Amino acid sequence: MDPVGKTGIDNQEYRALGCTLEWRGKGGVAGDMETGMKQHLTSGEWTQVILLQGIGSLVQDGDVTVIYGNTPDRPFIDIEGRFLPGGTFTISDTPPRHRNVLKGRIDDSVLTTEPSRIKLTQTWGQGGARDIRGNRTIYDIHEGSLRLAF
Repeated sequence: MDPVGKTGIDNQEYRALGCTLEWRGKGGVAGDMETGMKQHLTSGEWTQVILLQGIGSLVQDGDVTVIYGNTPDRPFIDIEGRFLPGGTFTISDTPPRHRNVLKGRIDDSVLTTEPSRIKLTQTWGQGGARDIRGNRTIYDIHEGSLRLAF
């Protein structure tokens, strides 16, 4: 179940992983998994962009185009490594990056896209100390959809 009560959503991964020392850490210091995930996010390896087009209202709109894709841009962070709001990103359609065009609708301030094939790329080590940009993971999601609340 999701936070607003929609069933069919499986959010149980943290229940299994959150208790491990690798995730929760020790003595108030984050574990290796949490630290590694934060490094993936701040390096731009997992940065994705969602653009909305054709919106008449963020409350009700029966025909919205959603562009969901990769970006070569890194997120903006402060000196403490916290993400800064208000940054802008470009969408890349240069291989091996992907750009997905989805059809959706907004009902009661919730955007839902129709099930579609979604392809995304993760670039390992982007800008890190060990820059191994040749290694990439392609995620090919069949019948994937987005559900975002405004």
